[in-house]
Amino acid sequence: MSHRRVAWTILLAAIGISSTGKLVAQESEDWRQAARERLEAIYDRGEFRIPNVEARWLDDSSAYRIRETDAENGGSVIALYDTESGERTISEWDPQPGPRQSPDGRLAIETRRGD
Repeated sequence: MSHRRVAWTILLAAIGISSTGKLVAQESEDWRQAARERLEAIYDRGEFRIPNVEARWLDDSSAYRIRETDAENGGSVIALYDTESGERTISEWDPQPGPRQSPDGRLAIETRRGD
């Protein structure tokens, strides 16, 4: 092999190694930036927090109710979900009106409009 060919081979190998180092460093920085953005989204901006969900079972366990936002007008509605069929119905009234008794029957609580 001629000296010229050896010199070119060494030069190309050196360029390849230095380029690979830059790519690895760049990929490392890209990974760190992506991780930083994801962690800020989770902890600083709370983008992955779930909304507070408050579901209540009907006394006979035939359905549960949950307060939802109406897609049409943005107002609050009560959605009833049937446990057997999964059918969803919207109601503006409290499905369990009037006083509710504590399990031992000594105390009662009165609710208005589902609050």
